[in-house]
Amino acid sequence: MIPNFDGRRRPQFIAFHNGHLITDYILDYIIDAAMRGLMTVSAEKLLLIPDTRKGPADLFGLRFIGKFLKSDCITLKQLIRKMRKSPNRPKSPKNGPKT
Repeated sequence: MIPNFDGRRRPQFIAFHNGHLITDYILDYIIDAAMRGLMTVSAEKLLLIPDTRKGPADLFGLRFIGKFLKSDCITLKQLIRKMRKSPNRPKSPKNGPKT
């Protein structure tokens, strides 16, 4: 996984594109690019599902996805908004009165 330099731990999600699971490191790159403002229209609609994978991997390296609520799933655009409004972000100093 890509290290998170701002000190926060990013929530773990999985996503699918055309029925195929997007690998973790590619999803991290997509989220990092979206945080920098580089987001396509299709990436805005990318549905992120909470990572509930369990058990050992099968022959193809896939694992069983556990149950999750539909309300726990969010789009990438909603995640970026939530991460930007996070209270852990350093606040910019307010400008004083002009002289």
